[in-house]
Amino acid sequence: MVDDGVHDINNHDYDSFGALLNEAWSLKRQLSKYVSTLGIDGIYEKALRAGATGGKLLGGGGGGFILFLVMPDKQAEVRSALNELAYAPFDFENEGTQLVYDNCGKPK
Repeated sequence: MVDDGVHDINNHDYDSFGALLNEAWSLKRQLSKYVSTLGIDGIYEKALRAGATGGKLLGGGGGGFILFLVMPDKQAEVRSALNELAYAPFDFENEGTQLVYDNCGKPK
């Protein structure tokens, strides 16, 4: 899947990359009933229904993030569908993971 993902990204084929993320998540969920929870499954399905093409669970052990690939024309719909969750925008960079918190402890 990695080679397919690199190919999709290099060719700016984000719909295919999102589908690949979705396939990887589906396969991972088949490994064990402990991979996900009803809450995570609900968030994931809600995002897909709103227009996300795929996603990935990041972190774990009672905390973490769900990353979704969403085309620009669908982002407002997905953010609205998941409005009860904190939104943490990201960008690619070379210095490792960084997250800045506001005074309430929520990601900015």
